[in-house]
Amino acid sequence: MSSITRFDFAGKNIRFEMRGDRVWVSLTDMAAATGKLVGNWTRLDGTKEYIAKLESIIQIRIIDSKAGGQGIPENERGTWAIKQVAIKFACWCNVDFEIWVTEQIETLMSEGTVSIAPQTEKPALTSAHLDLLRSAMSSVPIPLVDGVLINEVQKYYPHLKSAANSMHSLLAANTPIAEILLTPTAIGDRLGTSARVVNALLTANGYQTKNPNKGKTEPAYFPTEKGKPYSSNTIATGRKEDNTSYQHTKWVESMVETVRDLM
Repeated sequence: MSSITRFDFAGKNIRFEMRGDRVWVSLTDMAAATGKLVGNWTRLDGTKEYIAKLESIIQIRIIDSKAGGQGIPENERGTWAIKQVAIKFACWCNVDFEIWVTEQIETLMSEGTVSIAPQTEKPALTSAHLDLLRSAMSSVPIPLVDGVLINEVQKYYPHLKSAANSMHSLLAANTPIAEILLTPTAIGDRLGTSARVVNALLTANGYQTKNPNKGKTEPAYFPTEKGKPYSSNTIATGRKEDNTSYQHTKWVESMVETVRDLM
């Protein structure tokens, strides 16, 4: 018995269906939500090769087209695909959509349903909101605070992504580091070991503590009171078009010898 659940993406309903223990997703809905055409993707040589190989492995037809006028209920019509193909198609549409589709599939498989609770409208971002964030980060270096605030503005207003990326680039370019600071990876390279070993030594000897609630842009470790005189939080942007400000804990060059002594 199948079970179809709809979920909203950018104001468009995407249908997910459980057929036995397999998740199927409407490619028709996915295409409509992202302004793409299913046929433009399925006619690609790489797509044809992928579908042929996957079908030969799992021995089922992995794309299912249900046309109207054949006694097919309206909510079942369209082109459907199993989860692997749906994720491939979502990736072709855009990366953000791929992440969203993957999350819905994981939820459907783990809980047996996809939440269809109406999404509440996000309140407007106000100067008071930003002042509250700034106050909460009073002990954080100003460039890092600025990076967090830029991320927050971009989260509320995605159409400002281009401007936010430019601000991130300027922020990184105008945040000079007065002395040589090394990542755990760089320290490990000098000592012929790995960043994992360096982090373990710094943690075990009280120089840092693991961040228990690490977010995408936050450092994995925080320096302790013992480690603060030898460390600094720095910012850097991501690779290629990812200009998000990421925080990193780096260490003064003299920590190379300290870590050597700890090994």
